[in-house]
Amino acid sequence: MSAAEKPPLFSSTEVLDPDGSRIFELSTRCAPSIAFQVAAEGRAFLGRHGISTTGEQALKTRTALELFSRELEAG
Repeated sequence: MSAAEKPPLFSSTEVLDPDGSRIFELSTRCAPSIAFQVAAEGRAFLGRHGISTTGEQALKTRTALELFSRELEAG
């Protein structure tokens, strides 16, 4: 497998919130000097596999805090 064909290394996490919603987080690491190159390669890799990178993004902590705030307000 050539370097151009080698997929980027990703780390993933899926968070299940108490309300049943799910957050899927995907990350990769690299040196700062090649961050834009790695980001572009990662997006291209995901795109080749039918995975959109343009969907709504949500931060795990913010999503959890909003959920718990609504529950506290509801009583």
